[in-house]
Amino acid sequence: MITNPTILAIGTSAGSLLVTVVVGAATGILTYLALRHHQQVFALMKRINKNQEDSKDFENATTYLKELLEKLCEYAQKPCQAADFTPLTRLHNLVKDIADEDQMKPIRTELVAVATSFDHYLTKVLPPIGAQRLTVEKYIERLELAMKQERARIDLVQAIKGAQQKIRTLCKGN
Repeated sequence: MITNPTILAIGTSAGSLLVTVVVGAATGILTYLALRHHQQVFALMKRINKNQEDSKDFENATTYLKELLEKLCEYAQKPCQAADFTPLTRLHNLVKDIADEDQMKPIRTELVAVATSFDHYLTKVLPPIGAQRLTVEKYIERLELAMKQERARIDLVQAIKGAQQKIRTLCKGN
């Protein structure tokens, strides 16, 4: 009886051939699943690193806004003259500069609103009183200017709080 050598080869090792095919398929599937998992892990790590970098960029803005808010709280309901605004010019320049940075694109509109409100507030300087007595008209005019100055300060505080809220939202969302 003559038999085909191929049939004999398959017949003698069919079990080991089947095991090899199954193991090879299982290895291929596990490799594919491992690669997908590692891609997801790497994507997550990339997002976490980007969020950390964004948080570092926002730290300076947060610090300047907090310092400015503290300073404005000192000036609450206190009419200010030109000498009182001198310490604010440094913060004014810092806020303007940080609004121009490329990293601040997500909060640029809020920072520009703060800078604009800041400009408006700094224009509300009360003139010096002088040595003469104030007439009633001059006193009323000065009181109106002081109220406008306080309103500008409140607008600036609201702009700062809006920018701080946006930063918190961006940091939480990341």
